[in-house]
Amino acid sequence: MLPLLALIPIVIAGSALMVVLIKILSRDTKKKISECKKLAILGDRGSGKTTLWNGLRGKRTSGGYTQTMGLENIDSFDIKTNGRTVTIEKGADIGGGDDNVLPYYSKLLSGSKTVLFYLVSAVDLMERERECSIKNVSRMHICKGLLGEGSVIILLLTHKNEFLKEYGLSSIPKLIKRSHSHFADCGCDGHIPVELTNSDDIEAIKKLIIR
Repeated sequence: MLPLLALIPIVIAGSALMVVLIKILSRDTKKKISECKKLAILGDRGSGKTTLWNGLRGKRTSGGYTQTMGLENIDSFDIKTNGRTVTIEKGADIGGGDDNVLPYYSKLLSGSKTVLFYLVSAVDLMERERECSIKNVSRMHICKGLLGEGSVIILLLTHKNEFLKEYGLSSIPKLIKRSHSHFADCGCDGHIPVELTNSDDIEAIKKLIIR
């Protein structure tokens, strides 16, 4: 694990995010990711799930927040980066409301060798720590129990730009430490601050998937 202070100079630059991801993830996690072709993206309302799906598919995200209601199917698509291509199986964009957990989580996470990107808003984790952590810890434990053999959970701390504007660069170590303190027992790896509207951060996530 990288020292928290070592992350400060590089979490800001999207082009350097991949360096953080590669170094901070365990060897076992990286091996599992390389063997997976199925993606799932889950998290609370407004955490950026649709934005990440759009970014990975090369689609522009419309301005403003539009809540995903229920389940919206995602067709199979290719991720291309650095001259390499991987085909991602058909999936689904699931709304972040509590009423979507039981109906859809088991459907989406069934089977083996799934990469689950679980999204937690960095701002929510700072401003509403107790509420945010309780809800997301509960959901992540559900995910952990549903995922099949060879699967992995990567935790992304989203809305990095808003977080930096509100709390400043010096609060990044506190954010990551707080994330580890709440979510370390949920079977996840990562704890990476990202800005999902930043093309460099999206490209870094693509490289992680396709490596």
